[in-house]
Amino acid sequence: MAIVLRFVTLDDFVKERLFDLIHVTDICAITLKKELISVISHYNLQVENIRGQGYDGASNMRGEKNGLQALFLKDSPQACYIHYFAHRLQLALVAASREFGKNIYCYQYIVLNNIIEDGTTYEQRGEAYSVSKILFSFEFVFTLHLMKEIMEITNVFCQALQQQSQDILNAMHIVSISKLLLQQLRDDGWCNFLANVKDFYEKHEIEVPNTSAQYVFGRGRSRQSSVPVEHHYRIDVFLATIDS
Repeated sequence: MAIVLRFVTLDDFVKERLFDLIHVTDICAITLKKELISVISHYNLQVENIRGQGYDGASNMRGEKNGLQALFLKDSPQACYIHYFAHRLQLALVAASREFGKNIYCYQYIVLNNIIEDGTTYEQRGEAYSVSKILFSFEFVFTLHLMKEIMEITNVFCQALQQQSQDILNAMHIVSISKLLLQQLRDDGWCNFLANVKDFYEKHEIEVPNTSAQYVFGRGRSRQSSVPVEHHYRIDVFLATIDS
């Protein structure tokens, strides 16, 4: 479990720091509270001085009766609970890039277990080869670049909303700017974005697919669609991801 502290300095600046990483035997609210109090007490911090707490949306964290936030509220009624905004953003991005997440996890698994070069079986070599094809596919590189573009915009927005000292008017202003930048990317960013993806392919001497050809769904017994490759990636991926 990761513990992140947000605090106010003597100069009235809000700071946020990764405080500790601890191992827990289970994820029950009571266990988590016990471990948190142990860490807090170790550094001579007082539970009753807590003025806020933020977790993800899991029931063991946000439960109104037996959740972790409820247990701390019993000891410190001033420890206001809010859903961790960065978690909401994470859920949105994960939902928009499910396939990307699956591919990168599979790649990490292969590398960490050395099944590409060291002591591989026929089946594992086949799996490694399949994943390598995915990593060099246009779809993977396209998705990677799209997530980079979106997260460069939303990162500032995410960081700002995590500041407890943020007033509502400034927060609304930041939201408006972020929406404007995303809208500009949606309306005017496609040509430059596609050019950057193609440049990446050419730089690494990878064949760029014909964007005017018909898009092919799935693998194996694939069937052609009635739309070109560029249309699929612009409408079904680029615009759909930004809209979501």
